[in-house]
Order: sequence, then structure tokens, then C-alpha cells
Amino acid sequence: MAGYREQFGPVVRFALPGRPVVLMADPAGIRTALHSGPDTVTKGCPAGARSVYDRLPLRLLGQGMLTSSGELHQRQQRLVAPGLGPHRMAEFAHVFAEEAAAVAAVWDRGGIRDVHHDLAALALAVISRTVFGSRIRPGEVEILDAALAAGNQWSVRPLLPGAGALDLLPLPRTRGWLRAHREIHEVLDLLIARGRRGSGPGSDLLDRILTARDPLTGVPVGPAQARDEAVTLLVAGHETTANALFWCLELLARHPAAQDRVRAEIRRVLGERISPTPADLPGLVHTRAALYEAFRLYPPVWLISRTLVRPCAVAGHRLPAGTVLLLSPWVTHRDPGLWLEPAAFRPERWIGAGRTLADRTASDAGRHERRYFPFAAGPRRCAGQFFAESECLLTLATLLRDRAVSPVDRRPATPVPAFTLRPHAGTRLRVSAVPSLPAGARAVGRPAVEIEGVQP
Repeated sequence: MAGYREQFGPVVRFALPGRPVVLMADPAGIRTALHSGPDTVTKGCPAGARSVYDRLPLRLLGQGMLTSSGELHQRQQRLVAPGLGPHRMAEFAHVFAEEAAAVAAVWDRGGIRDVHHDLAALALAVISRTVFGSRIRPGEVEILDAALAAGNQWSVRPLLPGAGALDLLPLPRTRGWLRAHREIHEVLDLLIARGRRGSGPGSDLLDRILTARDPLTGVPVGPAQARDEAVTLLVAGHETTANALFWCLELLARHPAAQDRVRAEIRRVLGERISPTPADLPGLVHTRAALYEAFRLYPPVWLISRTLVRPCAVAGHRLPAGTVLLLSPWVTHRDPGLWLEPAAFRPERWIGAGRTLADRTASDAGRHERRYFPFAAGPRRCAGQFFAESECLLTLATLLRDRAVSPVDRRPATPVPAFTLRPHAGTRLRVSAVPSLPAGARAVGRPAVEIEGVQP
């Protein structure tokens, strides 16, 4: 898609059968798509129809908060979002710390690790404890990781011509997807059952969802809807976090000076402690900057779709109702017209002392205000953004305090643009102990930019 943007400009119309499709990389158009109300744009299609771009996650996640639209989505936001907010961080933080410490203990042996595998297991453990109130077992981690990888590969299928017919044929990838779908739900049922047996009322997020009532209507969540929410939290919550952590560590491994600054900062903020707490988050300036830069280069979700429910002028183009707008953080985050050295890993762009004139547009109220949207924005901004960022920061602080990561393979890991940006190859990193601070390393400055809704 970046090639289309480079060749044809920020608004690209695709001549595809069915409803009109437009790649929208213009910041003004992105703002329209993300911030307009339901009378202008929707996640799904008018009259309940679904485009192929909506079906990418729908087959896996059902009608969870990530895929639903309209009144259902608004009701889900009111029920689910409070359970993921800052006021619950004290409950979640000890889980983040414990699971990160378990990975750190393994890394203390040193050597070469499949880091993405380790982080996927960590993220699954966090989700299973915070959402389901039960611990995931090692065999279940392997099953889920393989099943989610298969689901990720399948997710590009709906973009192909005749995708509906392909789903009816007993092709290897179709059979693999059906098996993966079944295995995900089987593990999900086990987690829910163990959580119900081993926890009291209100002890985990799913229990709160099951017993909650909409504060406006008083309507409770039904079993089918609760299951879809559970799948969404399990898949989206673990997959995106594991990927974000991996890409951040991969980038730091290939930029040792930036990694040294992050480690120096972590040690300064934590002092003699080995486990960070939520109170440490404001001081993790360089750590947050590295994470934001990883979000920019490898956004948790690389493709977002919206559908116009009425004719509308978007970025100066008159588009008919039913037009599917494709927004790609991957494309916009690497646009040379919006970013200085867009392909470079430059965490300092997020820190006040290192900002350039080009970077200052990130906080302007002008035309570039929607150039950075790793968690979407507006009414459908990711409800789990604070949860995910806090988990990533506390995990990085735990893992990098006394350990360094360095590349094993000469070539960087390769992202696969499917449902998420999973790394395809090159997920091994060398882990080694760091007994003392590198000479001259220090951490100064404050973040230049806040991501919408998150306090630095």
C-alpha cells in the first residue's frame, strides 16, 4: 500500500468489483474517517452488509467490541472500557510484573531466544489472569500460538476474488483455519471454566462483563456477546501486545545506543528495585519514546476500515455512500511528507530536547494531527490502549533493567501484513546480562507528544 501512496498520492481509488474502495492517507481524510459520528461513518457497511475488509477480523472475533458497530458498539464501550482503564492499574500491575519476571528468569540463563515466542507466552499469561481469572497452561500456550498464527495467515483470504467460494472448498488453508478457530474456542472455554471455579465474583474482567449492566439502559450482557468479548480480549489483547513488545526489542537490539539510554533510565527510575510499579511510568521517558517509535514503524494494527453511510466530501473528494475507506497506520507513519527520516528508528523524535521542526507538527492542531494513530482515534479509539501501553512499559522495564538484547540474524525480522503485523522470520535475539551501566549513558528529557488519551 505504501507503493500506491507513493505512486498515486494520498487518496487512491481502487477499481474493484462491488462497493468503492479508497486508500485514505491524507491527514484531513483520516481525521474525517476516525472522528466523524455514526451518521457519517461506520465500522461495518450500511444495512448490515459486510465488506471483505470487515470480514478480516469478523470471522475470528465475532461481534466483539473490535468488530461491532452502531448502538451495539456504543453499549460495549460503556460496559468493557471501564474495566481496562487507569483506575484498575493497581490490580493489573502485579500481574504484569510477575509474568515479566518469569520471562526475565529464563532470560537470565543467557543465549539465543525466540523472543517473539517468549513474549507471546507472556502476553497470553497476562490476558488469561486479568480477563479470565485463571492461569494458562504451557500446552495451551503452544496450541493458541499456533492457532493464532494460522488465523493470521488466513485473514488475508477475504481480500481475494471469490473468497466466499474458496471458503466452501476443502483447501488446506481453509481446513487449517477451521481447525485453528475450533482450537481457539476450546482453549477459551477451558480458561473460562477454570476461572469460574477458582475465583470469586468480580475478580476478573470477564466476570465483570458477565455481571455488568449497561449504565444507560440496564441491559445485561448475554452469554453469546460475552463470549465474543472474551475472544476479542484474548486475541487482540495478546497478539498486538506481543507483537509490539517484539518490534520494540528488535529495534533496540539493532540500535544499541538507544538501548543503553533506555537501560540507564530504567535503573535510575527503579533504583535498587528489580520490579517496576505504575508509579514509575512517568519517569520512563526514553522507554516510552522507544515504544512510541516502535508503534510508529510497526503499528499494532496496520489496516483500519471505515464505511461511509452517506455521500461525503473527504479530503476534497466527493465519495458516495457505501465507500470503504482504508486507513493504514503503516503507510501514514512512514510518509516522508509527514515525518523526518520516516524509515529510521529515532526515539528522540518523541522527546522535547530532540525534536526538529518537522517533528513539531505532531502536536500541532493543523493538518498533520492525524498522522499518528497506532490505536485508531476518535469514538472507536482502542479501549485497551492504556492497558497495552502500561503492560509494554512495565515489561520492558523488567526485562531490560539487567539484560541486553542483540541481533542474531543479519537481516531484520520481516513483518507479515495480515490481521496484525506478526514477524515472519528473524524472531531470535541474543540475551545477555548487563552487570553495570555503559559508560556515559544517561536519560534526560520529557516526551514531546502525548498519544491521545494517555498521560506521559
